[in-house]
Amino acid sequence: MNQSEIKEFLHEMILETDDLETLEKVKNYFFYLKNRKTDWRTQFPEEGQVSTEEAIKKIEAGEFQTHENIRKEFNQQLKNKLKAAAENVKSGKGMSLEEFRRESEGWTKTKK
Repeated sequence: MNQSEIKEFLHEMILETDDLETLEKVKNYFFYLKNRKTDWRTQFPEEGQVSTEEAIKKIEAGEFQTHENIRKEFNQQLKNKLKAAAENVKSGKGMSLEEFRRESEGWTKTKK
């Protein structure tokens, strides 16, 4: 069969099928076959593709921070807050240990 004959055959098979479940399976399988060789980014919605392309351009331009750098920055900020809190406690301006615990509770939790 040539390409035209295959398309005609598939078209006829689809038109003759009334079973929605079968049609859904054929549609999903055809989509899978058609897209499996394409770029994985095309599986995202358009807005996801755009943001992915923007992120790739920024990475290529060196506009990114490594996980290690972000952790270092976070740890430094945490140390600064702890140091400032300790100095406030020493000078009598600080909060109680219980107040400090309540405030610092969210510092190390990851936001979802």
